[in-house]
Amino acid sequence: MILAVIAVVALDKYKKYSEYNRGAAYMANGNYEYAINAYTRLGNYLDAPVLLVEAKKAYAGSLYDAGQFEQAIEEYQKLGNQDEKILECYNGWALSLCEQQQYIEALRLIQDTSVAFDEDVVKKIQYQYGASLYEYKEYEGAIRYLSEAKGYEDSEKLLEDSYYQYGMKLAEVGDYERALESFSKVKEYKDSAKRMTELNYLQGKRLKDSGALEDAIQYFESVIEYEDSAVLIKECYYTRGMNYLRSLEYEKAMEDFEKADDYEGAKEQYYEALYQSLLKEMETEVTLETMDKLAQLPKDYKDTATIIKTLKKYVEHVGSYQWTTSNDKDINSKGGFEDPIIVKLTYKDGEANLTVDGNPVDLKLFVYKSGTDSNTYSMLNTKTITRTFNGKIHTYKKIIEE
Repeated sequence: MILAVIAVVALDKYKKYSEYNRGAAYMANGNYEYAINAYTRLGNYLDAPVLLVEAKKAYAGSLYDAGQFEQAIEEYQKLGNQDEKILECYNGWALSLCEQQQYIEALRLIQDTSVAFDEDVVKKIQYQYGASLYEYKEYEGAIRYLSEAKGYEDSEKLLEDSYYQYGMKLAEVGDYERALESFSKVKEYKDSAKRMTELNYLQGKRLKDSGALEDAIQYFESVIEYEDSAVLIKECYYTRGMNYLRSLEYEKAMEDFEKADDYEGAKEQYYEALYQSLLKEMETEVTLETMDKLAQLPKDYKDTATIIKTLKKYVEHVGSYQWTTSNDKDINSKGGFEDPIIVKLTYKDGEANLTVDGNPVDLKLFVYKSGTDSNTYSMLNTKTITRTFNGKIHTYKKIIEE
């Protein structure tokens, strides 16, 4: 029995020794999976646990070398504490996809993976994809990826030409606004500045024709020396002025007709806007300022001369009159009448209308009666009004604004 036990033990040692040697042989021949199986069967025999880890690392490395990056990552993850090797696998995987021109897949891998890829790896892929798009004249995409790869090899040179070529492409299909944006990125490149001048002009004309006059003016002003831009600016102001005139926005119309300067018809339309604005204004109030504005119109413009003649003898009486003195001692002792007398002039439908405190005045006599002979206002001159109240005269002077 003792001999039998010795024989069994010896046989077990022999088997483990043989398995150990087979594991070493598998490792030497690169048969790492067999080596892993052999060392696994050995358990804690000698340094088998250490050799098992080495075999697993070697197996994961062989997968990496074979381009089986996903499987290599899985093996390294099983080992634990292999972040550096895992990152190396991801970088290799992305670069492998790039070499196969599977740029989108490579970029998606970078985007969808939480590890921090090496910056050079990322830029290389972005550059390769951008350069590929450039070759296929897909300039918009090329701009995106070459911009991200800025600083890598000749990315800036390709990016510059991509902006230029993209601008040319957009200009050909009439997308002037985006073409301008593209050329603006490379103002000093080739004839970009010249192209931008032409496009600003063309975009201005398009906007003018579509009725977007304010935007059109801005484009023309940016190239005011180019061709007939200066004339087209005046045309835009004239057209917009006419629009304002038709919508009864006289002040805005006048502003635009002034800016239209010597554009044909602008002066005449300015007079019309001024005339209409004054008719509207005079329905509410006529002042000396109104008369000054009327004087800006040609003397023979419509019925301007008649309006001026009608209003001139009344307008200087307009204003606020303040109590100054009285022959009524009782009123004087109380400080007079606190409220001023308001004289107002309006004009509508060819007739002047003068009021004192909102009540109409007899223009022939320049007299206002409040309803009874006991309260009568007489306008002596442009600065004084007398008020007869219960037979006593009270005097008011016009408040002259400095």
